Amino acid sequence: MGDARRGLPWRWEVSFFVLAAMWGCSFWWIKVGLRAVSFVDVAILRLSFGAVALLTVSLLTRTALPRRAAT
Repeated sequence: MGDARRGLPWRWEVSFFVLAAMWGCSFWWIKVGLRAVSFVDVAILRLSFGAVALLTVSLLTRTALPRRAAT
């Protein structure tokens, strides 16, 4: 058996910094995006992307969409 962590010897600080940068950038992009479009447009886009994702998964797994109003 060999060492499972071969390759570059990453320190935890590097991984932590990369994760913090990725997470922090999402808030920055939200701030930039809200200057260009209204919050209603952002909500509509997020709902649309979510619907497309769910429909794609439904088509790929061949799962029928619910038909009853109670669902």
